[in-house]
Amino acid sequence: MPNKDKRYSVSQLSQVAGVSIRTLHYYDEIGLLVAHRRPHNGYREYSAHDAACLQQILIYRDLDMSLDQIKTIMTAKDYDLMNVLHKQKALLHQRLLDTKSMINRIEVTMSAIKGEKNIDILFEGLPSDKAKVWKESLLDDPNGDKVLEAYGNLSEEEMSEETRLANEWTMRYVDVVGQPITLDTVQHLVIEAFELSNRMFYKTELEGSFEGISYAMYLDIVDATKNDPVMRDMYNHYAPGFADHLHEAMLYFAENELKHNEEKYRTLM
Repeated sequence: MPNKDKRYSVSQLSQVAGVSIRTLHYYDEIGLLVAHRRPHNGYREYSAHDAACLQQILIYRDLDMSLDQIKTIMTAKDYDLMNVLHKQKALLHQRLLDTKSMINRIEVTMSAIKGEKNIDILFEGLPSDKAKVWKESLLDDPNGDKVLEAYGNLSEEEMSEETRLANEWTMRYVDVVGQPITLDTVQHLVIEAFELSNRMFYKTELEGSFEGISYAMYLDIVDATKNDPVMRDMYNHYAPGFADHLHEAMLYFAENELKHNEEKYRTLM
């Protein structure tokens, strides 16, 4: 606890409170924080109570109150320092909560901006007219905000690398479109795509609770490959029949391999 008998010189209080000596002199002159005078030399000094009052003044200033307003409050007959401290604590606590809320909203906005840049990276090299339509469809989806936040969790370098790997995989899959979906060559590519997707989900999961693509989750991805208009259009851009072939190959993998070895594949990245 602070020593109630503690005395401060002007320079000492200036250092403790983080205000200039000139400010303390001014507060003294206007009667806001009147210094005591040492009887033997007339130098200004302050008590522990004065130091506490100064803290209140500084808090009020942080709350954008004028010196006249502060003086009116602190010189009122019913002024109760302890009561004021409790009120200021509650006020500052609320300000802290409001500030955290503002920071969170700013972070969400920053993440969305970053996510949109990463989506542009995803569509680099594709026809601009198609890329524009695909991007608009993606963002207009009810989950568009979540998509932006998710992609915003990646750095541009990570997004560029993941896009490069995905593009390389796509070009290799083009070569197997039309071949039997049970071929090892096709199924190896399906497993490789599973790994790419699993890693992407791990990296974009904002809550850090992703435990790998499950059989049920994979079936949703398989369905989107065929029935999501953007994904279907994107795949078929590379080769006619790409989406249907990939859908059947993924479904075969899901029912004949993933369904019986879910834990094995959930950790692949």
